[in-house]
Amino acid sequence: MANADNGLDRYDYAREKLWQAVETLVGDRDIQTRLTSAAEIVLRLMPDKHLPSEHRAEFEDIKKILEQLHADLPRIRLTSEEGVNLAGRILSLYTELRGGI
Repeated sequence: MANADNGLDRYDYAREKLWQAVETLVGDRDIQTRLTSAAEIVLRLMPDKHLPSEHRAEFEDIKKILEQLHADLPRIRLTSEEGVNLAGRILSLYTELRGGI
């Protein structure tokens, strides 16, 4: 639903941040470094404010993992398989919030 005041959808901020995270996850740096950068973006979102209710549980699960890992800065520590899985979940959430491909 568009906001009558500015023409923006109330979930545009979440889409923007998730897209930034997806862009960060694509590249030639190792998955650990990319996830660390993506976490800094994703952790800015507040599910009650920025996400529709049907996506909040998945986001909360992703956020919980990122928060635990983010506490281990300077780098998130995951196996490559776990990192790729988490990156895929972030991409899937973004895709769902966009309404699919």
